Amino acid sequence: MLRCAVAKPRFANQRELDETGGESWIRHYTHGAPYNIPMAKNIYSKDVLLDIHSRTHVSIRKLLKHCAELTDKQLYKKHKGFGHPTVHSQLFHILVAEYYWVKVAQGIVDVNINPKDFPAVKDYQTYHRKNIKATAEYIKKTSVTELNTPQMLKTYRSRKKLVPAHLILRVTTHAFQHQGQILAMCRLMDHPSPPGMDITLKP
Repeated sequence: MLRCAVAKPRFANQRELDETGGESWIRHYTHGAPYNIPMAKNIYSKDVLLDIHSRTHVSIRKLLKHCAELTDKQLYKKHKGFGHPTVHSQLFHILVAEYYWVKVAQGIVDVNINPKDFPAVKDYQTYHRKNIKATAEYIKKTSVTELNTPQMLKTYRSRKKLVPAHLILRVTTHAFQHQGQILAMCRLMDHPSPPGMDITLKP
């Protein structure tokens, strides 16, 4: 059982925290009291990451099928109040974000992907299949220790200490965030989503 107790900060400063690469800590503040919660090493197994990833993409596959029913006018229609204002740009953001962060986990920075390469949803569907395979292969070939260990990784703007397993989890939660925005756009265009668009309980 994971126990939590109010305690003085274990680490003197952020640098000391960063240099403890073998452990991951969460610091949560409630009414100003710091909680230091030690997390088990190698907390995320390959099976867990692959399961979360595959279930997420069952939903994204349904989302792409739903969006394929939109006209070009609907696909590129701009909606106020959204950071990415069209269904097309939202789909691009979901799929390219996963590609980008999984590449970062492998020490590669690739920002040379253009939304003009995906004029229709069918192009995203093809890219989506490749993306799923690439992420799954990365998880399978990487050791559990490496997946769970903080590493200095290069990103588009800087170098950061990141945990590869956290990147996998981030792109899956990120996908659902933008799926919700896409479905809100679809409802605004009188194209409501079918049932079963949340993360599936069945593999």
